Amino acid sequence: MAKQFVFGAVAIVGVAVGAAVVAPYFIGQSIEARFRAQVGALDQRLGIPLRVAEYHRHWFSAEATIETMVDKQQITLHSDIRHGPLPGFNLATIDTRWAPDDLNITYDQAEPLLNARTEVGFSSSTTTSLHAAPFEGSGQAADGKPVQVAWQGMDGELWTDDQQHLQLTSPGLRVRHDGVVQGFKDLSVQAQGAQLPGEKIEELRARDLVGHSDIQFGQVFFQSPDTPQRITFGAALKGRATSSKANRWGFHTALTLHDLVLPNDQSSASALKVHELTLETAIDALNAQQLVALLSAVRPYQQQLAGASKAEVKRLNKQIGQMVIKRLPEVLTDDSALHIGLSSLATNRGSAAIDLTASLHSGSEQANPQRVSGLASLVRRAFVEASAEVDKPLLQWLLAQSDDPTKGRRTLAGLAQKGLIDKQQAQFKSSFYMDSNTMRINGQKLPDRMRRLLLMSILAASQH
Repeated sequence: MAKQFVFGAVAIVGVAVGAAVVAPYFIGQSIEARFRAQVGALDQRLGIPLRVAEYHRHWFSAEATIETMVDKQQITLHSDIRHGPLPGFNLATIDTRWAPDDLNITYDQAEPLLNARTEVGFSSSTTTSLHAAPFEGSGQAADGKPVQVAWQGMDGELWTDDQQHLQLTSPGLRVRHDGVVQGFKDLSVQAQGAQLPGEKIEELRARDLVGHSDIQFGQVFFQSPDTPQRITFGAALKGRATSSKANRWGFHTALTLHDLVLPNDQSSASALKVHELTLETAIDALNAQQLVALLSAVRPYQQQLAGASKAEVKRLNKQIGQMVIKRLPEVLTDDSALHIGLSSLATNRGSAAIDLTASLHSGSEQANPQRVSGLASLVRRAFVEASAEVDKPLLQWLLAQSDDPTKGRRTLAGLAQKGLIDKQQAQFKSSFYMDSNTMRINGQKLPDRMRRLLLMSILAASQH
């Protein structure tokens, strides 16, 4: 009995030792495959030419070199990889760094200019900590003029579970070029989205296009020789992408500026103080599957844009535009709508709001798409509604900033006299409606020749 126990124990120990000896080899193979796949995925999705130039695998570690081109300059990243088996720990740790020695910048060379540490879990989860070191530097801009940059660094974290998450913070950036000084302070970024299933965009699904992002600037600043007074404001940009079970996809963005002062050349007392301004854009109820198909079709052209000449970029963008126009009828649904608006503008001289919505009437022609071209069918079904209201003091200030304020006031009075603007005691208001049969401003029908001219202009612009 004792001998059997000893033999069993020895066998168990032998298997454990064998596994401990052999396991690093297979784990190393798995880590290398995942590493190369991730680099390939970034190459596909970002449109940046990334490649694993070297990969040297050892028993419990590996070294890799990644190369890329940015603005015709080669960038080389070095990665040190340590892997298990390490019971109770992560599957692997990857340290990637960029420490260039050929840039005209000053930074603490005790640390890399860019460093990322990735912890690879035993499942598909990963966590990457990012750090970009502060630096100051100078160089030559594309126009040949000198440019000075002061970057205060950045920290962040990217992690994946069943989704992808990103957080970034930066104290600020300052750029001086051709007498213009601009930059920001206190940047924060938060984003969340689906974890894409593979490195090929063809593998996308509608639910992979769902997510949100929040970008905030504590302060954005700008000063030029033409505007001696420094312009500053806070800003926030929010984006939301949603997808429903009914194969519908939508996207909404909101850009908010606050505490902005627009100076007047004559006196600071006449400056416009913007307490808050919000611009919103929304696209609702697109066909999610057709949108994914469109993205898949456009992707090869987008990949060719990297490093292309100006003439080639123009040609590729034209082809992309033509493809989007051609496939647009398939992407849109009867419920699709585009919303653009200045949802709020609050100033020391009053407020304003503007809203525009483009939608589609129910498509009786969809049952026989061969009757007319897809774009012509959309134009026949489309209708646009818009409204605007502006407080008088605000509009008067805006007119005073024009090159010919007197002419602007006469034009405004003429529009009010014709009923195209509703001039009330404290506000100017206007409404607009147009479809393929009629065009109205403030309920007043305009001549058909104006409507036809506008529709012809839209159709002609879409062909270029």
